[in-house]
Amino acid sequence: MLTPSPIQVKVCGITSTADLQELSKAGVEYAGLILDERSPRFAGNKIKASSARISKGRVKTVGVFVNAQAARIAGLVEEYGLNLVQLHGEEDPDFCQSIRKLAPVIRAIRVGAETGLDEAAAPFLDCCDFLLFDTRGPKQGGNGILFDWKLLETYRGRIPFFLSGGIGLSEISKVKALHHPALFAVDVNSRFESAPGIKKMDLVREFARDLRAGGIND
Repeated sequence: MLTPSPIQVKVCGITSTADLQELSKAGVEYAGLILDERSPRFAGNKIKASSARISKGRVKTVGVFVNAQAARIAGLVEEYGLNLVQLHGEEDPDFCQSIRKLAPVIRAIRVGAETGLDEAAAPFLDCCDFLLFDTRGPKQGGNGILFDWKLLETYRGRIPFFLSGGIGLSEISKVKALHHPALFAVDVNSRFESAPGIKKMDLVREFARDLRAGGIND
């Protein structure tokens, strides 16, 4: 699959209706709503399902789950009208396939210093719609740490991926320099916050604008 032009942007850890509504104005395509109650960015008690449904069509909502029960995911897909489901725990391929009946699935792969991405991704190529490569760290996500992007060369899979892990404004030129044919989107989070879940929307707008300036992967 060829990389879209311009590249897509996902902002994860959205916890306010105002930010959710602002994302489409900022040129962002995907909003990540973390629906794991253990996360400091838990959106379930901050964003009403009705607000998420109203935003549908303006920005695609991604429900982020970590080792959740299938019934809980199904209920929240229906309640929030989620466009996609991101599985960010230890979910196996069979579980991914079952959730895929509810919505397209993004499966997160945590990347360490010596991770071979082809090998790590192989079990999920037939049961997911996207992969998300994130930095392995002490937390399930939102560690704010970059991994070595040279490891992307070890992924030759056929399904597209989101690039995540500590991406901020200073990485824009590096993202633009990437030429991986399966790179679909960048996923940003902690580098655009004043506190967990509190986004600096001015920086989000700047990131989306500057990423697209002059095209992508020129």
